[in-house]
Amino acid sequence: MFQRFRPDAIVVENGFFIPVERKPLAKKIRDRHIAQLLVYMRLVEEFEGKKPPYGYLIIGKGCRKVKIHNSAGRQQWLQKQIDAMREIATKGAQAQATPHPRKCAKCSVRESCSFRNDTGEEFPVQIGSRGEQKLAVQSSEAVS
Repeated sequence: MFQRFRPDAIVVENGFFIPVERKPLAKKIRDRHIAQLLVYMRLVEEFEGKKPPYGYLIIGKGCRKVKIHNSAGRQQWLQKQIDAMREIATKGAQAQATPHPRKCAKCSVRESCSFRNDTGEEFPVQIGSRGEQKLAVQSSEAVS
């Protein structure tokens, strides 16, 4: 059914093939984990002819099982992500960066990055009094 990319497991529940994806190093669920599971659900539907109502993410060392429902809204969100990737790949569109100031502070390419936030301001890096790198952010929150 799947060649290179495949779920870690497929279980049968109530007559449905349910994809299971394990993320043993994850501490929390990320959008990319949900997107991957939604793609697997879409593939199961295409190959089996029956839409799985949900899939499972197994998160972290404690193997926390999280049920992710296969809703129309989630599939629409996935399609928008796929369309955006297709636009970048086929038309050479610019990938849209959405960095967080805390991640920018530790980024290895921040000196050459031209990212600007929604107000058009850059996230400039400053050196703190103890030599640590900090971002100059408009909020009162100190970022280190």
